[in-house]
Amino acid sequence: NNNVATGNIGVVTTFTNSNRAVKLLKYGDVNRDGEITQEDATQIMQHFMNPTTVPFDNEQFILADVDGNGIITNFDAIAAMKYVNTGEVFPVGTYAAFYAD
Repeated sequence: NNNVATGNIGVVTTFTNSNRAVKLLKYGDVNRDGEITQEDATQIMQHFMNPTTVPFDNEQFILADVDGNGIITNFDAIAAMKYVNTGEVFPVGTYAAFYAD
């Protein structure tokens, strides 16, 4: 069965397809609170400058890589700041999908 069911759980949206739950998170939202803010942009820049001091888990890394090139750079932090100030869309789009389990 490939029917998709949606539902809101906290700040993420989950979908079930073939009995495997998938959650959608916003690119740029590294603290996963449902909003992209100055705090997220700052965390991305801090991770870029010193990933040992500000480590990201796999989800956070993907959410922070808003240009989709596989690495976190100052461009990602600047793009997050532009989003906060102007709403400029990220090159990767709006949402990243992750398995919920």
